Amino acid sequence: MNVDRPDERFAALESYIQVFEDPMYVFGTWIEEHDDDGHEVTRHFEPSATADAFVHTCYALGWILPDFPWAEWTQSDEWRSLRDDPTTLARATTRQIAQVLTVLVRLNRSSEGALAEAFNSGLLTMIVRRVREIRLEET
Repeated sequence: MNVDRPDERFAALESYIQVFEDPMYVFGTWIEEHDDDGHEVTRHFEPSATADAFVHTCYALGWILPDFPWAEWTQSDEWRSLRDDPTTLARATTRQIAQVLTVLVRLNRSSEGALAEAFNSGLLTMIVRRVREIRLEET
């Protein structure tokens, strides 16, 4: 897919709407390993194949901004509003959507399960819905 073709960029994320809206869909599961006495030794998050594909799609189509100072941006009111206020997210620009996705994907690298939390809260579903709305507004 071509990053320079906005319709492909948008369509790729839109394709996750139906899956993310399915109440039976599981973004991934926590795997716990125990020692012989039954004590938890390690715990890690195992994303579903679709969750992995979503992250890959975000990278492949330029939704993850390589030079964006995402860690600093997480301290901003803009980030908090987009993350916490569905009304603000419903008005987000394409750039803001890319910024939010960048933060979520990068956070997931340092805080395992962060992307699953974003899915469970409904944030990822709202993001892909907003991508669809932006595309419809521009056509």
